Amino acid sequence: MNIIFKEDTAQLFDQYWNSYILVNKIDFQYSLQVLNFNLQHSKRILNDKSFVVERNGECVGICFLPIESDNTTSVSIANGYVIKPLAKTEKIEKYIFSKIDEICLDIGVEKIKYSFSQFTESKFNTLSKFNFIDTSTSTCNIYLDKSKEVLWRDLRKSYKSLINSMIKNDKFKILFSNQENHIELNEKYVEFHKEHMKQAGKEPRSDNIYNKQLKLLENDLASIVAVTYKKQIVIVNYYFHNNESVSYSGSSFDTSDDFQKYPLNHFLLWNSILYFKKLGYGKLNFGQPCGYNKVNGLDDHLDDKQINISSFKRGMGAEMKTLYRGVKFINDDKFDIKIKELV
Repeated sequence: MNIIFKEDTAQLFDQYWNSYILVNKIDFQYSLQVLNFNLQHSKRILNDKSFVVERNGECVGICFLPIESDNTTSVSIANGYVIKPLAKTEKIEKYIFSKIDEICLDIGVEKIKYSFSQFTESKFNTLSKFNFIDTSTSTCNIYLDKSKEVLWRDLRKSYKSLINSMIKNDKFKILFSNQENHIELNEKYVEFHKEHMKQAGKEPRSDNIYNKQLKLLENDLASIVAVTYKKQIVIVNYYFHNNESVSYSGSSFDTSDDFQKYPLNHFLLWNSILYFKKLGYGKLNFGQPCGYNKVNGLDDHLDDKQINISSFKRGMGAEMKTLYRGVKFINDDKFDIKIKELV
């Protein structure tokens, strides 16, 4: 088996990575375009040690390995979890994780944070085999193979009247991205999002992030669903996807008082569910947060706002499932410090 690093031979790396995704029908979260988009969310990336494993001309394993530095040096993005490596066999998987340990020891990485895909249907956390501490959390999916009637039945009762009130109000319409309107919709998303960041007193995202998001839209790895009021766009949702599964990515909206009284999110999400169902997608993931309590587990804490968001998602008919993830401390002292922080 041979290791091919992205930093050494980017073109060959891309070729092998994409072949693995295609042959093994891996979900969009492993798309190189999505991963490059995610990399833009951290200003602390030192380097990208991602690699593929080649054997007899075939790609048999892939590993995303971004290295960032803040207070510690870690495998992470903005100190969050990154998608875990994939391999064709357990032997190759073991080989990949041993290579990760070797790289991390060599360059002084102190912590590794890996997560399963939100769409993985695994029965247990295989990261534990490689000395990761289980920090699994919850996520929630809507299974779009259900009938429209069952999907409607699964909605929280109070939401149905809110959605019906919007359906009956002919001032509001749903808009889906296409070749003619996707640039306008993306620009409106950016406008709203920058205003959100400003009001929150946060540093605005770089335009490079928004540009890469637009590229995902143009390459059919993303879609936008929006609500208009008298033909004026008032809320925009971004979704990432391949041909099988969809994941909610983000929302931005008009923050003026004129629209605060309307249940825009309920109306938009219900129509998104129907839209992606009609297109033949199997699952729609609502992402995080998706927990019940302020403390759900190690490295899984929610504030009141996040608990309310989680409740809203479940009210839309989403089913809770475990999102397996894990943290590995290269230095035992760092683990001891983390435990002391928690207790």
